[in-house]
Amino acid sequence: MLEFIGQHFQTILIFLIAIAAIYIAYQQHLTNKHRFNLALFEKRIAVYYPVRDFLLSYQRDLKVDFEQLREMRRRVLGADILFGKKIVELNQEIIDMAVEYMTVQDTLQDVENLTEEERLTALNTEKRLTLRLVAAAERANEAYKPYFKFSRQK
Repeated sequence: MLEFIGQHFQTILIFLIAIAAIYIAYQQHLTNKHRFNLALFEKRIAVYYPVRDFLLSYQRDLKVDFEQLREMRRRVLGADILFGKKIVELNQEIIDMAVEYMTVQDTLQDVENLTEEERLTALNTEKRLTLRLVAAAERANEAYKPYFKFSRQK
């Protein structure tokens, strides 16, 4: 047996080195996969936070902050690459509702120059948009949730 090992020592050593190299390569693969998932998470969360913060701010104050809306719009521009079409459409819907809400608010600022019908229409639109924007926070949470799930890696 020792004679066999002596004759094939180099072959056995090469085999053991190959196994070690395969193991190291596999560990590097897992590390790179984890890094990729982490980088993707960071990019996705950078899109989600401005949307969440905007909607929470709206729920708290019941007013649209133009600067915050502008920042949210800027940060969600790359969402189509990171998320599916559903998220992009939801983000655009939130932006559209916020812009419409700001328009209604501007209309209501000039309330003395409005007819009763125009005033009631504006108030009803404001109420509808308020309810939709408040509900949008939960919709956004549910829509984004699948993108933030992680499986435990071995």
